[in-house]
Amino acid sequence: MKGIGLTKSERATNIVMTQMLLRGEIKYDELNAINYFVLKGTTPRQERDEQIALLKKRGASQGEIEMNRREFQRYIDAKEKVDIEVKKYLEHKEKAQEERREKIMQNVRVTQHYRKTRGKPSRVREHTRKKPTKKRRR
Repeated sequence: MKGIGLTKSERATNIVMTQMLLRGEIKYDELNAINYFVLKGTTPRQERDEQIALLKKRGASQGEIEMNRREFQRYIDAKEKVDIEVKKYLEHKEKAQEERREKIMQNVRVTQHYRKTRGKPSRVREHTRKKPTKKRRR
């Protein structure tokens, strides 16, 4: 059964694209084009080839075809930039998650050690002291 919502990579792509847009590394129309390609399920290269075929079929001028090719090249470059950033972002997130797990495990180890020693780190006790019997109490 397919889950509702975005996959991990889609969420990462959205976050990274927003950050890049705010930093001015990609333009808004490039972001829209990337989203369009993702929704349609094609790549910018396939889309470019289809568009150029349509223009040639329609009998468009060479200049119009070249303009179209340049526009799609911008989208292709933007998509590659975004993909590189997403990869970096996911690696960074994974590394941070691993560090958090390691920290938690370290805390667990320390806690277990203190439980064994009853808070006195001088000597680790494997077994707790037996409660004295009646005879020993006197």
